[in-house]
Amino acid sequence: MATDPLGAHHRSHAWVVASVALLVVAALSARLPSRKFALAVGVLAGGLLGNLVSAVTHGGVVENPFVAGDVAFNLADVLVLSGLVLVAFAAMRLAVRFRHLLPTQTIPARIARHVHAHLAARRA
Repeated sequence: MATDPLGAHHRSHAWVVASVALLVVAALSARLPSRKFALAVGVLAGGLLGNLVSAVTHGGVVENPFVAGDVAFNLADVLVLSGLVLVAFAAMRLAVRFRHLLPTQTIPARIARHVHAHLAARRA
């Protein structure tokens, strides 16, 4: 389906470089010991690759056939956004699973211990 010219987004060379860098990071992080994380990274990489292929094959322009109000997007954009959300949740789950390997003397860790102790004291 042809896209309205207003729904096409031009991508710069910097965007291509950033997308390729994200693809490399995604490929490397898929080796972490979590199937959920690997699946999430796969969704993200699929969206990145879709936008990259579209931009490269169409002279730096990515067509966006779906329009919701003032926002034009394509399936690859949906996959990138979904992949980012899934990666965030999978990373949190992975951090909980391997929390014994995380540093214990960072400021966020001390704040978390303080909040946990405060909440435990309130319950008691």
